Parts: sequence; C-alpha cells; structure tokens
Amino acid sequence: MKTHVRLAQLEDKELINRYQAGDKRAFEMLIRRHRAKIFSTILQIVKDRSIAEDLYQETLIKVINVFEEEKYNEE
Repeated sequence: MKTHVRLAQLEDKELINRYQAGDKRAFEMLIRRHRAKIFSTILQIVKDRSIAEDLYQETLIKVINVFEEEKYNEE
C-alpha cells in the first residue's frame, strides 16, 4: 500500500518513466487516474456502452504500445 501512496503522488510523466523501466504498478496508477475521463469521452462520442468498453480496451492497448515503442526508441 505504501507504494501506491507514493505512486499516487507522482506526476504522469514520472509514472510513464517508471512503467517504461518495468514498474507495471505505475501503469495501473495512470489508468486509475484517467480511466473515468477516457471512458466518458469515448462514451460521449459513440453513445453505446458496449462499443465504448471495446474502444476503451483498444485505447489502453495502443497506449501500452506507444509507451513500449518510446522506450525502445530511447535506448
């Protein structure tokens, strides 16, 4: 739990850096921090909860891919 308290205090960029360094909990914190906004934005656009859920999952996969790509491009 202490780790989550510390992670909760970090800025998004630092969480991304930690995730890219292998800390999967940092990505979980980013998701907790932004999931409501991301999902509600998608839902407003598509106006169908089932489709919004699918698009939300696809969005998370794309975000992971971008973070991984940036990680390897920096090395």
